[in-house]
Amino acid sequence: MQFVLLIVTLFGLSVTALALNPGIFDDDGHVKNTFAGTSPVIGRRLYAGGTPTTNAARMGRNLPPLPPVRRRLGQLKPRASPVPCNTVIPSTQGIIEVLLSDGTSKGYISKSFDGQNSYTYGDLASAQTFSLPPTNYFNTPIDITAVNGPSPSQPLLGSVGGSGGFFFGLGQGGYTYLAGVMHTAAGSPPSSSAQTSIQSLGYNGPSESQIWTLNCDLTLSLTAQWTNTDGTQPPTTIFYDPVVNYLGLTGDLATYNADYGDGATAMVFYFIPA
Repeated sequence: MQFVLLIVTLFGLSVTALALNPGIFDDDGHVKNTFAGTSPVIGRRLYAGGTPTTNAARMGRNLPPLPPVRRRLGQLKPRASPVPCNTVIPSTQGIIEVLLSDGTSKGYISKSFDGQNSYTYGDLASAQTFSLPPTNYFNTPIDITAVNGPSPSQPLLGSVGGSGGFFFGLGQGGYTYLAGVMHTAAGSPPSSSAQTSIQSLGYNGPSESQIWTLNCDLTLSLTAQWTNTDGTQPPTTIFYDPVVNYLGLTGDLATYNADYGDGATAMVFYFIPA
């Protein structure tokens, strides 16, 4: 009887270990590896329930107040009514800065993928150039295209459902990888037919592309909105996972970190026109 209990216990631990692996992995728990000769990489997740958006809510969680609004361009001023983005920015091409939620700059989305064909960040010299749509895109979901990027066949900066689950919501550890994707319509559930840069690993997670909204009035900040398989659109947080070195999305960063223990941190994106 003790021998049987030992086997059951070990099996339970094995299943738990697989469940806590947020990397891209096979059904047997082996992590998929991109390049021959590199070490397998394990890990991936974020901060919880979305970051509180008011100072009152943040104080209730013993968090510091929100940082002052960043103005990326001197000529950008608050406007009484919406205007097309392309009337207030000098170029539809530029780079994307990656910052902590307190405004500390960490670098720029890199033109080189991480070891699992997902986007990460690096210094200015390694920054990827992106292109926004050439027409009116104020407060409207848009595609963002990588110019001569690391995945020419899947050129859009999009999101691919995580191998550990990709349903977002409070108490849900679902997550996605930011990667190269093909176009999908805004507000549509994740597509299993649109190609992604991660498919070269043999991983066929569903994807979404038209998830980005640009704040033209003040900061040129970029926000993301993931759509669940049931069509719901919960609050979405951008994060960086230091264990696997990738940028991703989640609906509850605290649960992500509790599930995976990667110490992922919430991030903010800003578009910097060329």
